[in-house]
Amino acid sequence: MTTIAFLFLIEFPGGGTGRICQDIVKTLHNRGNHVILYCDNLPEHPLPEGLKCVQMPRIAGQKGRVRDKEMLPKLIASFKEQQVDICFMPHFYYRYTKELRAATGCKIVFSLHSQPFWEIVSKMSLQKARAWENPWRMMKWMFHDVWRFYILKSYQKKQHRRYLQRLQETDAFTVLCEGYRQELLAHFASYDEAEKKLYVLHNGSEPTLSILPQKEKRIVFVGRLEYPDKRPDRMLKIWEKVHIQLPDWELHFIGDGNYGHRLKATAQALQLPRVHFAGYQEDVVTPMSEASILCLTSSIEGWGLVIGEAQMLGTIPLAFDVSAGVREQMLPQWENGVLIPPFDLEAYADALVKLAQDEELRQQMSLNVRQQAKRFSLEAAAEEYEVLIKQLICDSSLPQS
Repeated sequence: MTTIAFLFLIEFPGGGTGRICQDIVKTLHNRGNHVILYCDNLPEHPLPEGLKCVQMPRIAGQKGRVRDKEMLPKLIASFKEQQVDICFMPHFYYRYTKELRAATGCKIVFSLHSQPFWEIVSKMSLQKARAWENPWRMMKWMFHDVWRFYILKSYQKKQHRRYLQRLQETDAFTVLCEGYRQELLAHFASYDEAEKKLYVLHNGSEPTLSILPQKEKRIVFVGRLEYPDKRPDRMLKIWEKVHIQLPDWELHFIGDGNYGHRLKATAQALQLPRVHFAGYQEDVVTPMSEASILCLTSSIEGWGLVIGEAQMLGTIPLAFDVSAGVREQMLPQWENGVLIPPFDLEAYADALVKLAQDEELRQQMSLNVRQQAKRFSLEAAAEEYEVLIKQLICDSSLPQS
């Protein structure tokens, strides 16, 4: 039997990518595959019986490069002992992949669970936000960062080199949709093996309630309250524009993060009515199933896990058209969701008012999105993984870099 490893060397599950990894590991195991999970801390929730978990603990304060190097012989020994045939890396790239691959002979798959080059957008957004904190950071932004990002594009070039290295040092590089695959093929047209190594593996969502509660006149924002990528501040600006036209609707923020305190202060300063901050919730199914509309205002959204979860619950998603992944989840427009041109707050406000005031439209779209969600179930995702695993293990013609 093929032994499949998942290497997740940060806090597990640790955010959306960790939840996706946890779900696919469980689903592959339940389908009869031999799966081993490598992580630095054991999951809080019990894993299915028979699913092996190997702990690779981190040392507090130890830098990533040092830790990766010290971990290499332990990983090699464990992979050999467990006879690992293929290893998925669904998070940050492990620096010694080439050495691990050469020493064990296992196939290595790097899985990108966001849109390509998300790091560039996140870095630029964070630096721009920090520039407003004090005059010195503003000067640094104007006279250093702007040149680095927009003129010299040094950070973009650095990330392009890193992506190319991942392509060269792995047996496969997976992305979340065909649009992302085409984007990377265009970037790395000069690398002859790119087309053979780039694959599509969709994310899947767990099935949810078959019988849903009565929908409330409630809009939810679900996710980390972080500025660089999620931009919840935009949701407050949109609510400021629409709350008078929607007097019987409420806006709920579900989640926490570093930007939460500033968000609450802004809502209070603007005296925005009917805004509620629910904080982090272990189970978001109930509040999201009761809501009519999910709003995302992200600058980066590779494959919105929360979009799929909302669709399964009949909750209609609105989001900025920031990526091919979001488009695949939500098109056709006004059937499976509503896409807004980035980052047009007026257009977003208009679409939200239109949807909130048209009950018949909401009811029809609620039915549509539940059907759309079935395309991206966990079982469908697991089947894609199994096809790729079989191809990589059986195809001896796959290039070896």
